[in-house]
Parts: sequence; C-alpha cells; structure tokens
Amino acid sequence: MSSLNPKIKDYLLEIGPGRWARCLYPRRRYNIQTSNIAESINSAVKEVREQPILKFLDELRITFQNWFLERSKLNASTFYPVTTWAHKEMRDKLEKAKCMEVEQLQTNTFNVKYNQKKFFVDLEKRTCTCRQFDLDEIPCSHVIAGIDKLY
Repeated sequence: MSSLNPKIKDYLLEIGPGRWARCLYPRRRYNIQTSNIAESINSAVKEVREQPILKFLDELRITFQNWFLERSKLNASTFYPVTTWAHKEMRDKLEKAKCMEVEQLQTNTFNVKYNQKKFFVDLEKRTCTCRQFDLDEIPCSHVIAGIDKLY
C-alpha cells in the first residue's frame, strides 16, 4: 500500500491496528462493519439533499421511520432469539458440522477434524483454533460439532 501512497502507511500506523484489523479491535464487532452509516444515509436522501432544510429534515424523518418500521415488522415475524442473519449462519454451520469428526478430550474440549485439518475447541474458554469463534463470538462449525457431540 505504501507504494501506492506513502502517506497511507503513516496514517495506518498513527491510528493503530486496533482501528483497521478486526483481530486487534478491543471490542466485539460481530463481523459487521459499522463505518458506512453515513454513506447509507447519504444515498437514501440524495434526491432531497438540495431542498430547503425543513423539507430535508422531514424527508429524513420519513426515511428513518420507514427503516424502523421495516425492521420492526421483520423482528415481529422472527421467532428466534437471534437475528435472521445469525440464525441462517448457525443453520449453515450446523449442516457443515454434520460432516466433521469429533473427538471429545475432556468435558468441554474437543479435537474436530474436517478436510484433513484439525481444530481444537474449548467450550469453557469459548475458543477454537480457527479463531472465528474468538473474533465473532458466534460459534463456528467446529464449535457446533463439539456441542452436538455433547448432546
């Protein structure tokens, strides 16, 4: 990157890797990038941006109301304790987990073998050597395979 623009390297080092590397971010991000909200709002109100301020604010209010109404309706039709996206992710990972070999080591630890690779899962520490569970805090397919072995 520094060959494209030498200032990029200095900027990234100045703000620190916790701001741009998910594995070093100090809080949970749940695999969601939240920095594009301004772009979403800008694209939603692009047509009324040049209107008088009161008309613009009214259109902005209507846009937000519609967004919240859509999400409220979606939430009311969902019967899962997680979002629709998270439920689909978990369902897909469960299907993948069915193809894995699981060796229980202790009460909460497992070796999980998949495609000739081994992963170590510790349910008590909430870790997996694939690191997906550590970063997203949504169980990876290896963790789901270990949980399935318990029950």
